[in-house]
Order: sequence, then structure tokens, then C-alpha cells
Amino acid sequence: MARNFASLLQVGILVCLGSFTIANGLSVEERLQQLSDQMTWIGYEDVKSSPTYFSVSKSESGFAQPYIPIPFEGEILNVGGAMNLPSGKFTTPRAGTYFFSASGTVQFPTTSSRLTCGMHLYKNGVAIGYSPTDSSNSEWDLETFSIQVTVSLQTGDEIWLAIYNSVSSGVSLYGYGALHFTGFFV
Repeated sequence: MARNFASLLQVGILVCLGSFTIANGLSVEERLQQLSDQMTWIGYEDVKSSPTYFSVSKSESGFAQPYIPIPFEGEILNVGGAMNLPSGKFTTPRAGTYFFSASGTVQFPTTSSRLTCGMHLYKNGVAIGYSPTDSSNSEWDLETFSIQVTVSLQTGDEIWLAIYNSVSSGVSLYGYGALHFTGFFV
């Protein structure tokens, strides 16, 4: 049974109860800081952890340009700085698996015919997620869309959300914080 700090380290167990000191008047925290260079991370060899995750929103309404990355005005989180709000593009800082989610609202004008708007999530210009919306309401209407994808990316790959070419006249994105784009390294 371990009876002192050295033996606890030797068997890989360290229990801290309250604040106390060890040899040479050092606190446990100070001693652990001294030992940090000798510690080994459990997991993949030579992987340095660098968090990457973002959540942005669109406050302006009226965006209706197909194929153009949707710019965002509201930054909820952007840890790692990989999401560029004005360009609407996420640039992959390191290779790996990422998860992305986009949801929002499309506004449709009063019409007597069916109107459509398709939303795509793109990876380097190739669609990797799609969500169609439509309305044939005789009054102004709001319809929602939602896209979720998990994708393997290489450093420098770009991900963005855009309207697909199937946007009808008078149809546009509804802003006011009702459109969200989120992503993170898995």
C-alpha cells in the first residue's frame, strides 16, 4: 500500500483531499507543475490537442444569392478561429473527423404557386449535405431546414453553407438569429 507522495506517483494514484504540502514546503499543485514535463498523455502518440469548434448565426434577413457562401454576423463561439464569419467559410486547421450542423428558416412571399429553396453544405465546392424547403401557401410563410453531416477533412479543406440554385423569385433567408451554423472537431 502506498504511504507517501512518491509511492503514490510510482503506482499511478494520487488523491488530493484539501490543501496540504509535501517535501520542501511545496504544495501538491506546485509539485505536479514541476513534474508536468515528465508526464505522458494517454492516447494517440504525438497528437497535440487544439480545440476547434464554432457556432455562428445570421442576423440579417434577405440573403438570396445561390452558390455563394452565406456570410454570418453573429459569433456565439469560435474557438480555434477556424470560422470566418464575413466569408461564411470554415477552414480546417488540422486533419480529422468533424461534425457540422446547419438549421434555419427560409421566408416565402405570398404566392399562388409552389416556391422552392434548397440548402447545401459544401466541402471544397462539392455538396455533402442537402435540405429542400418549399411553400405553396397563399400568405407569407416561413419554412425550416436542417442539415447534419460528419465528414473526414484534411488541413485546409473549406466548409460552407449556401443556397442551392433552386431558389424561387422572392424567396430568401430569414435572419434575426434564426439561422445557425455549428461545427466541431470530433
